Amino acid sequence: MAQAPELVALHALMHALELTTRALIAAHPDLDGDEAPYWVASASRRRQTALCIVNNASRFKALIERHLAQFSACSENNDFDLEEDLPF
Repeated sequence: MAQAPELVALHALMHALELTTRALIAAHPDLDGDEAPYWVASASRRRQTALCIVNNASRFKALIERHLAQFSACSENNDFDLEEDLPF
């Protein structure tokens, strides 16, 4: 990590996105993909906002995972110098 400190920030961001997603699903259990429990009220503006955040967080996490995988592949192959910019 000392050679690539930006990875620490990306991992922290991944954890923050995961915590946010879990908190929103705890507040809106029907966002988990299963049928909503009987006690969950119908769709509200807050639920729609939460769903939008959960969906975007999921996409953003996938992008970060691809970035980390690319970085890992490049660093294993020594395709670049860590002192220079990443090749993507």
